[in-house]
Amino acid sequence: MSHEKVEFILVSPEKHVMNDLVDMVVVPGEAGDFGVLPDHAAMISNLRPGLVTLYKDQEKQHIFITEGFANVNEASCTILAETAEFVEELKLEEMERLYKHLQEEMEIARDESEKEELRRNSEIMMIKIQLLKKLSGH
Repeated sequence: MSHEKVEFILVSPEKHVMNDLVDMVVVPGEAGDFGVLPDHAAMISNLRPGLVTLYKDQEKQHIFITEGFANVNEASCTILAETAEFVEELKLEEMERLYKHLQEEMEIARDESEKEELRRNSEIMMIKIQLLKKLSGH
């Protein structure tokens, strides 16, 4: 059966983030970005930190996710993400300030486990900063 739209479902541990019918979804897969159009072959993919881009009626919407996985079939794309943030709600200056704070915290971390957690958060924050700069043309 042929479909005209893809049902996009995004869920994080805290909440059901969104459910919408879209023309296409681009997802940050573990092996690279991939697009999901109506009638896509069924698949499951691990996700890396990056942007989920929704295309709907000549408009684009970006959502930053950390990790998770995508379950795709011919009619839908369901993403279960560790975290999900709408890019239009992110502020570059705030992200840069948080990144600097994480770097400072790494310098005084008490043990390797704390350092590793701060390192991971710092890497994710840098990815956000780079993506925000790219999207805003900086």
